[in-house]
Amino acid sequence: MTCMSGNAVDRRTTTSRSLGRSWFGLTACWTVSLAIFAAGCTNTSRTSSADASSRGEKSGHVAAGAMAERNIIAQLDQQYVIGPTVANELNYRIAWQSSEGGLNPKVFTIDGDSIFVLDDRNVLTRLRIEDGQRVWRANVAAPIEEIMGVNMVGERVYVTAGGAMMVLDANNGAMVAKHNFTKIANTPAIRSDTFLIYGSRDGQVVWHAYDVGHLWRSYKVAHSMHVPPVHVDGILAAVGNDGTLMVLNAADATRLWSRKLLDPVVAKPTIGDGIVYVAGQDYHIWAYDLATGRNIWRVMTDSPLDSSPVLVGDRVYQYVPGTGLMCLDAYAFDSPGGRVLWTSPDVTGPVVMERRGNLVTWDAKRKAISIIEPTRGSIVTDVTVPQVHQLLIGGEGGNEFFAISKDGRVIRLSPRT
Repeated sequence: MTCMSGNAVDRRTTTSRSLGRSWFGLTACWTVSLAIFAAGCTNTSRTSSADASSRGEKSGHVAAGAMAERNIIAQLDQQYVIGPTVANELNYRIAWQSSEGGLNPKVFTIDGDSIFVLDDRNVLTRLRIEDGQRVWRANVAAPIEEIMGVNMVGERVYVTAGGAMMVLDANNGAMVAKHNFTKIANTPAIRSDTFLIYGSRDGQVVWHAYDVGHLWRSYKVAHSMHVPPVHVDGILAAVGNDGTLMVLNAADATRLWSRKLLDPVVAKPTIGDGIVYVAGQDYHIWAYDLATGRNIWRVMTDSPLDSSPVLVGDRVYQYVPGTGLMCLDAYAFDSPGGRVLWTSPDVTGPVVMERRGNLVTWDAKRKAISIIEPTRGSIVTDVTVPQVHQLLIGGEGGNEFFAISKDGRVIRLSPRT
């Protein structure tokens, strides 16, 4: 009896429906095998040689079925960027996988109902989040040109390069305009009202009016900017390469306050509940009052920090290289030196989301996803995903996994209900 074919699926997009048929086929095989095995193990007071022979044959069928199942699962685990074995351990299911991403992806981002992938030849592909189908593919720049980021606004896609912004038709990828910059972009752009705001090579926050294609205003932050600004509720937080932290009003491009840290900042600040949190190369995690710039607390670490603080409820989580994951009281107003609740040396990556009361971390170097219990930071699940080149969190509910491999396979994992 053949339950399913072991041949690799060769369609460009594999949906959860086809995967479900394969997986349930495996389950059916295994169930039948177990039934056969149970029948073969029925004990009687008298056993004939024919019975013994029959049991041997049935046991052989069970062993062969189990081996076939393992082989098929191994094939699926190789075929998918994150295979069904790991997905099941994380309590996720594979929604779809597409092979339309292009080789050696440089930019991998989610915007609205779409995924955008820029390959090493500066070919941009738009995929639908819903099913992974390709909408279009377009060559947006010469292969040697550096692309900072991609934004979709309505019926237009804006591709930010160093000296210009290419404007594409969101429906077919055709270029409809090109905006030349007076300030060379050095970071991806973020959207605020009718502007795309980016950090420039000469250290300014630049408001680019995307509907007319011109610079509206700019504000000097530092000698240079390498980290995009963060925008929350009309407030911008920007950091410069000299350690400057500046908070601005997004509506009129005016400065509210600024502070100078001891060393550069290479990770985006985090804004939440009237506080801005900054992790610096100066070995410190800083918490500032968003309205006044007053330093609420700071905590010294054992290493320079290169990932952003993550605010979850009343706690801030910071990954410290060589130390592990640190959990701090987000609102330690009465403690200028901060309050460290726990440190978990076994955790090797920053927090990327909270799910069902647990934390999820991603270690890009080790290519590992971990589920962390938040009371003491103990690891509940730790899985490696060696085929993942980049990992994003987003989609419905903001807790889906999107991953891409170096050969351009894009996968979407959705939580099990």
